[in-house]
Amino acid sequence: MFGVELNEAELMSNERVIKSKINYFSFGIILLSGLTLTIIGVYNLLITEGSTFVVVLWSFLLFVGLVALYLIWTFDILVVYHDKLIRKSIFGWTRGQIDKTEIKSYSEIEKENSKHHEFGHKKWTDLTLFLKSGTYKITSEKYRNYQQIRNMVTSGVGRDRLAEKEWKRKNNLRWGIGLLILGGIFLWCSQLEFWTDTDSFEAYLIFGFILSLILYGLFRIFKNKKAP
Repeated sequence: MFGVELNEAELMSNERVIKSKINYFSFGIILLSGLTLTIIGVYNLLITEGSTFVVVLWSFLLFVGLVALYLIWTFDILVVYHDKLIRKSIFGWTRGQIDKTEIKSYSEIEKENSKHHEFGHKKWTDLTLFLKSGTYKITSEKYRNYQQIRNMVTSGVGRDRLAEKEWKRKNNLRWGIGLLILGGIFLWCSQLEFWTDTDSFEAYLIFGFILSLILYGLFRIFKNKKAP
């Protein structure tokens, strides 16, 4: 599929080889979302003559769409041997190779996008390989045979528990900074639209929502700004 095939040498080899199996549902969702949001964002930016808030909204949708398309472009097909991992593009060309000797340690973190009872709840696992130079991430969301890949790649490699704790701290810190920035953008946009009428009930509701974003963002920043 997608033009990625094992070459003759790989097929003739007696050693065990695992080829990644794409999670087509997730792949399709990202591709469809990227195309849809990009088209909607571009179209509405071309025709919009409205408020600054509306322009920011369509620009944000366009940005999200382009990020999704970038994720498709950089999607890796993996071919795993006992001593190396080969990365290929969805079009078949080889992007790179990670030798087992390059892997110093790994971390594995289970993530979820919402609480169990909430609509659209989804869980996945991110495996991060810490290399002699840089890192490489493999996620269960992308591959149906993630567990096979994970077991073969991490065989004989130590797990870094401290890195997992540090990731959680930094992730909370990033969320706090993101909420603070988002609140600041909304505050700037909303003052152009609503502050002309100080008696507007709608203005107070919007201000309350923006203030809650900023305060919660500050809370997460101060709570996680230093390593324990």
